[in-house]
Amino acid sequence: MKADKKRIQGVKKLIEKGYTDKEIALVTKFSQSFINRIRSGKKHADVEYDPDVSLSKEESTRLNTLNQILALNEMWGVSVGENDLYYIHLLKFLGVSKQRVFELYAHLSKKHFNSLWLKSDVQIKLFDPTRLGISSYEYLDLIIDYFIK
Repeated sequence: MKADKKRIQGVKKLIEKGYTDKEIALVTKFSQSFINRIRSGKKHADVEYDPDVSLSKEESTRLNTLNQILALNEMWGVSVGENDLYYIHLLKFLGVSKQRVFELYAHLSKKHFNSLWLKSDVQIKLFDPTRLGISSYEYLDLIIDYFIK
């Protein structure tokens, strides 16, 4: 992705709003290290922050998808299913604290929640985002770069 002035201003806007490097990388498709260098002033320090700058349509869609996921909506259901496991690990992948995710699943015992949290090899790309009102296309567009080797 080309780092033109408008896109750098978009990154600075997201930094100003408090998004993490990983979240900004998911939205903009820049690498986390590039975002970190912008944040620290080592790259593009000459580009001024502009609060009126707009993200591209694709970036705005990814930001909206990210915000819907980070809203920590409950996955309504009596029992914890496979999709809940994917959601827990998606939130973990996005850097949401274990405590905040546990509060979302407060109906589970701490022991059961910990076993879900520590489970390895969970494929978050299999999460069904339609339960959060997100299309599969928008969800995969947000996370896919982390799974392409």
